[in-house]
Amino acid sequence: MEMLGMLNDHEIGGPRSKDPKIVGDLRKARDIFRQWDPEVSFCGYWENSGLVKSGNTNLPVSLYRRPDSLLVIVGNTGKEAADVNVVLNWGSLKLDPGKLTLTDAETGKAIPVGKPQDGFKIKVNRHDLRLVLIAPPGKFAMK
Repeated sequence: MEMLGMLNDHEIGGPRSKDPKIVGDLRKARDIFRQWDPEVSFCGYWENSGLVKSGNTNLPVSLYRRPDSLLVIVGNTGKEAADVNVVLNWGSLKLDPGKLTLTDAETGKAIPVGKPQDGFKIKVNRHDLRLVLIAPPGKFAMK
């Protein structure tokens, strides 16, 4: 349920949450981006055509956007873990990939990338999600 909440820009957790640690870790990862700031906009997976693609309908992608950075949320609604190649349309996003780094927002570890037009590859477990912070180096303090 947390995955669907985050993909739809909803608050997660609450009194019925099964694992407060997981919810807390996901909130911390998302809150690094300060999605509540006025300059941040949300683009749900149902409206991101032309901005991002995963090539798999079981792997929807939503975005929080700032003028110079993104927080990419990739969910897996499928029945098994999947490797996904997320391809961003840098021109439509008005971002220069050469000036950005990709970081797993939950672990703080860098995500390796090849050519920007080829996207980035991550594994998303069944019914799970991944949060990828794409920003200029040092812009956000990783916790």
